[in-house]
Amino acid sequence: GTVFLDGQDVCDLPLEVVRASIGYAQQDAFLFSTTVLRNVGYALDDPESQRPLIESAAEEAQVRDDILLLPDGYQTVVGERGVQLSGGQKQRVALARALIREPPILVLDDPLSAVDARTEAAILEAIDRQAQKRTVLLITHRVAAAARCDQVVVLERGKVLEQGTHEELLEEGGLYALFAEEQQMEAALAEGLACSPL
Repeated sequence: GTVFLDGQDVCDLPLEVVRASIGYAQQDAFLFSTTVLRNVGYALDDPESQRPLIESAAEEAQVRDDILLLPDGYQTVVGERGVQLSGGQKQRVALARALIREPPILVLDDPLSAVDARTEAAILEAIDRQAQKRTVLLITHRVAAAARCDQVVVLERGKVLEQGTHEELLEEGGLYALFAEEQQMEAALAEGLACSPL
């Protein structure tokens, strides 16, 4: 029932320290009605003067190429709640925003739910790189993403149902193993449909 940050109970730390230690990218990203540059650089004092840092974060989040295709690139105004962007683009802008501060803890709430398979693979590689530098807490329903984690915790209705490594959970044959089997069959079916002539 206790969360520790570098060995200290978070309840004993100033709230500003806890907040500064965590980068968060939510599944349903909230974007402000301003430019892409300012949305990615939201945590920076002067985003305009730190464009190289913003571009680097956008590249790591796999959204740089999409931004460059927008009418005004990084200066494109995304509209209320990011209406000018697709769901996947919004998720990746939120990921770039979380990465820009290089927090010790990165919480990613299903960052792959609105992206295609190629982008998913590139984001998973980026998450692997981030995990070499910081603690990454990845919330996902995709077994391919969970398999890359050191520990997997399966929740059902807010309770821990299973916990272990990917391999351990597959061997247990529980809910996680069932998800893995279903997703593997879905991927094989999708690949078969993509390859079959009409």
